[in-house]
Amino acid sequence: MAIYECTGAKAIRNGKWKAVKNDVRKNPEKPRKRYILDTDPGEETNLVSGKPEIIFEMNAILKTAATNPSSIINIASVSGNF
Repeated sequence: MAIYECTGAKAIRNGKWKAVKNDVRKNPEKPRKRYILDTDPGEETNLVSGKPEIIFEMNAILKTAATNPSSIINIASVSGNF
């Protein structure tokens, strides 16, 4: 698992899944986009309408990381574009 934060965007990768949320500071309620990276490495197909439990799990991980970073292993900070 890896968590990335970069200039108003947050992303989490957990196994084959990746969830991305842009404009976090301007629009914190904006929904996440999600992708299956092993079949869509270019992140072209947003699977936001299926598997809501995946986003729920990833949101819980991000919330835990924000309140207790030492409980999450493999946190990556990125200081550029991704």
